[in-house]
Amino acid sequence: MNQLVYITASLYFEISDSYMFGGEGTVGYMEINLGGISDVEKITEEYIQNKRKEHAELFRVPVESVKLISKQEYDRETEEDEERDFDEYDY
Repeated sequence: MNQLVYITASLYFEISDSYMFGGEGTVGYMEINLGGISDVEKITEEYIQNKRKEHAELFRVPVESVKLISKQEYDRETEEDEERDFDEYDY
């Protein structure tokens, strides 16, 4: 691959029932950015499943509670949080 090309990929996840987001019955969202990818074909289903397992361990939930979602769903579900974060600051 051309060394002048820099590729970044993002993966978006929905995490259910984690104490980090409030416990059972709650849903949280996270994004991971993968920068400097030399070959996008390395982001395989196996790679994604490994990321799900890693995040299940991090958030202390079963793998089934970590779901890959689209950017559109992530944006829709986190839009209110972003607006609230911005509104909290006095300028």
